Amino acid sequence: DGLGELEDEWASAGSDADREYYSNVYAEMALPYIKERIAEEDYNNARKVSGTLLRMQPKNYPALLYAVNSSAAAGDTAAVRRYVEEGRRYYPDDLVFLTRDAGMMSGRGDKEHALSLLQGVMPDYPGNTTLTHSFSGISSEYALQLMNEKKNDKALAVLDTALRYDPTNRDLLYTKGIAYEAVHQYDSAFVLQKNYQPSIMEAPDFRRHLNYLKSRSFKNMVAAGAHRYRFGDSSSIFMVANLEYARHEKNNTFGAKVNYTARDLDPWLEGHNPNGRGIQGILSWTHEMKDFTLDLEGGMGWHYFPKYYGAAYLTYTTPHQWGITFGGYYRRLLDDSDMFSLRLGASRSFERFYMSARADGGYMSDILFFNAAGTFRVYPFDGESRSYIGISAGGGTAPEMDVVNYYYMPDAFDHWNTFVSIGGSIMVTPQIVIGVDASWNTLYADNQVLTSDYVTTAVKYKNLFDINLNVTFYF
Repeated sequence: DGLGELEDEWASAGSDADREYYSNVYAEMALPYIKERIAEEDYNNARKVSGTLLRMQPKNYPALLYAVNSSAAAGDTAAVRRYVEEGRRYYPDDLVFLTRDAGMMSGRGDKEHALSLLQGVMPDYPGNTTLTHSFSGISSEYALQLMNEKKNDKALAVLDTALRYDPTNRDLLYTKGIAYEAVHQYDSAFVLQKNYQPSIMEAPDFRRHLNYLKSRSFKNMVAAGAHRYRFGDSSSIFMVANLEYARHEKNNTFGAKVNYTARDLDPWLEGHNPNGRGIQGILSWTHEMKDFTLDLEGGMGWHYFPKYYGAAYLTYTTPHQWGITFGGYYRRLLDDSDMFSLRLGASRSFERFYMSARADGGYMSDILFFNAAGTFRVYPFDGESRSYIGISAGGGTAPEMDVVNYYYMPDAFDHWNTFVSIGGSIMVTPQIVIGVDASWNTLYADNQVLTSDYVTTAVKYKNLFDINLNVTFYF
């Protein structure tokens, strides 16, 4: 064909003038042909002719652009990189090659260098849509990368810089909302993430996530609940009611909780509950730091509850987002015995589920005891963890610690006890969450019971069943 003949004439030309002549004629014919091949998606021929023209005229600007675009369409990243480098060498101030170079750096993982390259020329080209679009896109990707590395403050700084040049970019605003969510600034996250425009399929989950952010943005929480306990060998029921208030600030949460119960006289606790009523008050403080969370609790109780209660535990969040907890507890029990215990736990939250395990070991009245348990939760809705379905199970030579707080059975220590529970919660509105849990504890209970035939029988274990209903209000 004509292009092939011109290539041969150029290759065999005896003088520079002849070579320049044939290369110019070749360029006049080749450029329309390359454009046509690209339009027809014939990228291989477009790359071939572009490469030939660049051998004749290495600085030919349209040929460099065609070579970059056709190589990219054909998936030849090595060729794209080579042509972009040539374009940068011949046209160092050209924004097309500059943004292409930055995009390739970003694709190789060097997003910080790519942004530095673009930011150096941003002030010189205000309002240039190609440059601004490239800078915004790489900034958003780099911010997400930094958030995955838990460098949330740096991610916010990257996004703030990009928004100075592109203040109405919805992707940047939405990504900044994700960054605010990562640093627990839920009110700002709620405002900014509304910039996202979900598809029809995404819309229900997205609306629910916005409701979750709105719920987390409230500073105040009031929770009310009731435990309904019954032993398997008795029709008697006793209740424990809870009322709790918490105030959330940026890095601190202050809380107060009251537990109340009223029961018939209990032979296990005779002498400790003369009026059949008990009350407990607990104050708490949670302080969040960069990688650590400190929790302190302390309270007093009367009759059925521990007389004194104290707890302190520290949770370290690893770079891989595991929470490692170590803490200590103290309880002065109804018979004035002192219980000391230590806890070691680990937990991990994922996008759609949560799992944790913990072990308690302690000392009480010359008895060493331990208790271990695990929890697994599933989040049925994307981006919303207030709603879940979960199961817990455990066992040890002491009852589960919540049971110790509500019902004291001294013989249960130093013997094997087990428990299993299942439950969940649902976020009805951003202001209301309703939950229910059911548990089954099997506790050691060495005592005698009278059967219907007036025969006493030794009972080694008692089953204690509990249904807990609770509702939480956020405002």
